[in-house]
Amino acid sequence: MANVMVRDSAGNLYLGGQGAFVIKLTSDGAKIAFQTKVSPNAQDTVTALAVASDGSILIAGATSGDFPVTPDAAEPQPSSNPTPTGFFARLNANGKVIYASYLNAAS
Repeated sequence: MANVMVRDSAGNLYLGGQGAFVIKLTSDGAKIAFQTKVSPNAQDTVTALAVASDGSILIAGATSGDFPVTPDAAEPQPSSNPTPTGFFARLNANGKVIYASYLNAAS
């Protein structure tokens, strides 16, 4: 299920939602330019999405844990408390993860 939808300056459409996915559709909606699943966890949800001027995609959302962070993550591990927390990530213009981190995971 899509929770967020954004258009870039070229008219391409980006969708993000439950399952931590990002999909880019061409401006005419006829083709999927890419589809990326940022997390294997079905509960993880993209709740915010923006396209930067360089074409990279910024996302943020909620996770219940075990979100796949990159080695240089600002917050590499959540607390041992299993309560939901946030995540953020940057994808390149082709939908590949540049970096990903927990957000406000400190207890």
